[in-house]
Amino acid sequence: MYRSRLADANINSSQLQYSTSRLETATRVKQVYWQYVFLSSKYKLLLFQDSLYAGFLRAAELRSKSGETNRLEMITARTQSLEVKNQLFQVNSDISICGRKLMVLLNSRTPVVPQLMS
Repeated sequence: MYRSRLADANINSSQLQYSTSRLETATRVKQVYWQYVFLSSKYKLLLFQDSLYAGFLRAAELRSKSGETNRLEMITARTQSLEVKNQLFQVNSDISICGRKLMVLLNSRTPVVPQLMS
């Protein structure tokens, strides 16, 4: 009789642990997904910013060559352009890490790339 109660208690405990584990995994998948969405949006924004700074750098180089401005403007433009490129590289790495986290959480051997809404 006591063994039966103990077995039932163990079964209930295991079922609760299983439910908790499923909820934790689902929550973690949602967190990583939304992090992926955020980083993808940030990447798009940085790409736009990169194109703006590339244009600014070209204009600054032309003005510097023609003597219309000093080299400081060109150096500043180059610095800002490189800073955005570094941020792009970092965000791209973070997106890759999120993809790997999703692969682990979903127990997938193939890369997982969430379908983002435009």
